[in-house]
Amino acid sequence: MSTPEARIADNTPAQDGWRLLRVHSSPSHPLEPGQWLELAAGDKAAAVAVYRFHAGEGWWAGLLSPEHRLAELRPGDTVSVAGLHGQPLPRPDSATVMLGVGEGVGPVLARAEEADQPPELVLMGDTSGLPVRLCPSRFVVNDLPGEVMAGVAPLEAAGVVARVAIPGNRPGCYDGDAFELLRHYLASRQIAGHAPPRRLIAAAPWRLLAPWHSALAQRFDAVHCLELPASDAHPR
Repeated sequence: MSTPEARIADNTPAQDGWRLLRVHSSPSHPLEPGQWLELAAGDKAAAVAVYRFHAGEGWWAGLLSPEHRLAELRPGDTVSVAGLHGQPLPRPDSATVMLGVGEGVGPVLARAEEADQPPELVLMGDTSGLPVRLCPSRFVVNDLPGEVMAGVAPLEAAGVVARVAIPGNRPGCYDGDAFELLRHYLASRQIAGHAPPRRLIAAAPWRLLAPWHSALAQRFDAVHCLELPASDAHPR
């Protein structure tokens, strides 16, 4: 059986060296954040997580980190599509914390932007930065250090509270990873006697998310995880 093919519509730069890859395709059903497709071009193959989907115009898009194996694809390139994987991420509610790391940033960003009920908090991070503009947040998060005050511009516009973790002393960002920032948030809430959030929606590379499974299951009533295969040189 032949492998379906698709064509790259465009590959445009985003913030911090990330790319917005848009793929011409006509899937048999809508694609949603939480799903991912395995694309291959030449001797390179990698998963691309769904960020946006436009049925009328026949395209879907993903956000690629600078290290992504397919980050150098060009408009007009043909890619083979090995299949559709994963399940759509659930919609957040006001008792939900969302966590997006690495290639999981796109799905979490999309779900948070379109939420009918804004989540309690969105945490995002990656060692290479983020594909969206950061800005001083107008929302106060009492259970995080005051110096961690950088928000995510599209989420600020949507009225969603977010904080950012990027190593390297970025202004307003937590100097570490987003998992550590989440742990700090939960511990601070507990010390202050605040009720913990009930649900977590997380999306990240498998190798980063797997070590936290037990700890997350102990802290939330429900945990929904999108675990993505490695899209860079790391195994899995």
